[in-house]
Amino acid sequence: MRLAETAPFIRYSFKITMKTQESLSVSRDCRLFYIIKGKGTVCVNGVARKVSEGTVMLWQQGTRYKFICPDIIEIISINFDYTCDNSDRVMPYQMIYLKNENDCVDGVPEPIVFEDSRQLNEPLILPDCSYLLDKINKVLYERMSQQMYYAERSSALFKECIIDLLRKATEISGESARDILETVVRYIHDNYKKNITNATIAALVNYHPYYLNRIFLAAKGMTMHRYVINYRITISEHLLISTDNSITDIAETVGFANPLSFTSSFKKKNGISPSEFRRKYYKSL
Repeated sequence: MRLAETAPFIRYSFKITMKTQESLSVSRDCRLFYIIKGKGTVCVNGVARKVSEGTVMLWQQGTRYKFICPDIIEIISINFDYTCDNSDRVMPYQMIYLKNENDCVDGVPEPIVFEDSRQLNEPLILPDCSYLLDKINKVLYERMSQQMYYAERSSALFKECIIDLLRKATEISGESARDILETVVRYIHDNYKKNITNATIAALVNYHPYYLNRIFLAAKGMTMHRYVINYRITISEHLLISTDNSITDIAETVGFANPLSFTSSFKKKNGISPSEFRRKYYKSL
């Protein structure tokens, strides 16, 4: 789907207070949350993000999330669909609560895949969006007043909100991408011996791992995971030709879980095994 084809159907909109949730929630339709007051942490699809006043969260149906709040926070919540296909369902869906993170969930529609607005395919969490509050409040007013054409007007206003969020997300990725990428690369270079995951790196810069990985891929031509592997291999190449350390020791030194994984990754990058590389390039110090 393309953004131009959307016509948001707002099923429910309200102001709520939120405490720490005991269980993960799963919604059957899309969600927009705006934090009016307070701060805390939201765990979305297994990734924790700090949120505070002015933060906007936007995600599709089926997203698993949980709020962790040291104090009560005030939130505007808007339940919606990107199309009017299910507009006959005007009452809010009952929330699904999971006992375990990996529990299967039935009866949740497949999320929409956007071709031209790919940020909407993943959870979008943006700070400093207080400029949107006036427009969001107008959406709530239209819904509450139910004047003539209130559904059409609230839908149009809400689509403007989505477009504003997309613009902000694009600006962030453009203006700060260089700084973010430098932070990511520096972290990898300093911590390559450790167990580095995309979630670990994303938490460092307060981005969703899928979104950050797309930025990294566009800039570097490879995923963050591949960059970590390649950097470890580069360090191992130096150790192979400058030390007498065993291949097992070198594999452990540069962060590989075992020698087999190291050898496989090394051959993928260089076309030869670590032992062949050492025989070919080893130099006595």
